[in-house]
Amino acid sequence: MDAPPGLPQGFSARPCVQGDVRAVFELVAACEVADAGEAGIDFEDIESEWAKPSLDLATDTIAVFHDASGTLVAQGEVTYTTRADCCVHPDWRGRGIGTWLLRWSENYARARGASRIGQTVVDTAIDAADLFERHGYIWLWTSWILRIRFADAPPKAPELPDGYTIRDINLNTDGPAVHEVVDRAFLEWSEREPESFEDWQVKTIARQGFEPWHLPLAIAPDGEIVGAVFLIDSDEQTDGWIQQLAVAREHRGIGLGRALLDESFTRFYARGRRECELNTDSRTGALGLYEHVGMSVKSSYTHRALQFGDAD
Repeated sequence: MDAPPGLPQGFSARPCVQGDVRAVFELVAACEVADAGEAGIDFEDIESEWAKPSLDLATDTIAVFHDASGTLVAQGEVTYTTRADCCVHPDWRGRGIGTWLLRWSENYARARGASRIGQTVVDTAIDAADLFERHGYIWLWTSWILRIRFADAPPKAPELPDGYTIRDINLNTDGPAVHEVVDRAFLEWSEREPESFEDWQVKTIARQGFEPWHLPLAIAPDGEIVGAVFLIDSDEQTDGWIQQLAVAREHRGIGLGRALLDESFTRFYARGRRECELNTDSRTGALGLYEHVGMSVKSSYTHRALQFGDAD
């Protein structure tokens, strides 16, 4: 797909290549510091995202460079056809590059027959919100990062229903079943196609630094895997991060979600973490659960989208 015209003079664009991963990580981190006050991105986040078999860097990504210096000044990519993630380095904003990236992502989605394109942006990024709204983007959902701080110990030891247990993932046998539980749960509220096992695998059990304790599983009395929580932890972090939490529909309402959360807090605390964070959004209906276990909203985000139609 050809890039849209209108890139400001002195800048050029091309698809990302694997050699850009470090520069893109540094770019995204700089944007997060400017917009949210801190960087939440890890190098492994981008590394694993780009390792997904479904992501074609040549068609699904774009990188913008300053011609004179060769500096990467902006980057964008689209996943699931309708989800854009684009950012412009704080030092290079106000030149029209962000507007150009909007058009790039819109063209991408239209070319694939999508009905909309959208992006999630932290609510403190006022300039970005104004950009989206000026171009006709409307609110679709709200996202939050929630945090819990541990004073002397995690707030509660895990309590399981009779007959249920929690154990680490067995990498030799459990992967496909865990993926099935997670993807089925996420598809109940996320408007996307099912995620392949291969895509899920590179972001979780094949992620750099993964250890089996990062993926506790809830096991039913008959031995079936009915819940999972994926934890991200490294020596470079000061807090723990819960990336995915899922319980099979047939086993909800008996406390498994709470037990997996408490198990996560206990594991992080045992490794010296005194805070834990996670992300959820208004489509999941899970905000109340997280607040009930003692988590509170740290920051909020808005997903805005442009709906395509005859009037656009």
